[in-house]
Amino acid sequence: FNKSGIYHCTDENNCPINPNLNINSYIMQCIQNMQNENNMKDLFCNYFQQTTNSVISHYFYNIEKYSFSCLNCGNLFFYNNSIIINFDLGKFLYLRNQIFPHRIGANINLMECFYFYQDVNCYECPKCKSPLSNKIISISSTPKVLILHFKRFQHNLKCDVDFDFEFNINNMIKSNNSQEILKKNYYLKSIISLYQFNNNYKYFCDVYINGNWYRFCDNNVFAQKDQ
Repeated sequence: FNKSGIYHCTDENNCPINPNLNINSYIMQCIQNMQNENNMKDLFCNYFQQTTNSVISHYFYNIEKYSFSCLNCGNLFFYNNSIIINFDLGKFLYLRNQIFPHRIGANINLMECFYFYQDVNCYECPKCKSPLSNKIISISSTPKVLILHFKRFQHNLKCDVDFDFEFNINNMIKSNNSQEILKKNYYLKSIISLYQFNNNYKYFCDVYINGNWYRFCDNNVFAQKDQ
């Protein structure tokens, strides 16, 4: 990543159409340009198409829109790509319990995570640096392979997130392009999770292969037939 938060594909197997395109042609925009949502999307798409061309980008890149509301600069827009969508579970649970008190004590579900991920947050204005501005993240496009990170600052080592083996996030994609919100059905393929054995912690990797779940732990592999 560079200082702007844009991911540079320099360490992956990338074959850009225009490897010499200056990133400043996208990130160095005046306030008037950033106030035009369609203009910023066109600038990002041009930058992305000319500089990002790899298996990783084709299969794993999400496209997100950042909408800033600042008392000094007005409404500003910016687009970026990400590989992993990070869900702050502690924050999301707090917000969920405040808004839906009848859900206190229940597991948070995947749709609730997506909802609060795209909620309003206090954020520093990218132009005037005012700490009083707000930011909203909107998912504009998701990739073929969706990677979700359930971030915890404290881990209770319990199953606290509910999600189905098959799900879609069509209602969570906010785009004017109908092609970007079609066929967003996903199937659970793998999970990395933390477990405690006695006083030791282990990471498990569960992978779904040909109708069976396989659990990898250190050099051991365990298979469980899918029911």
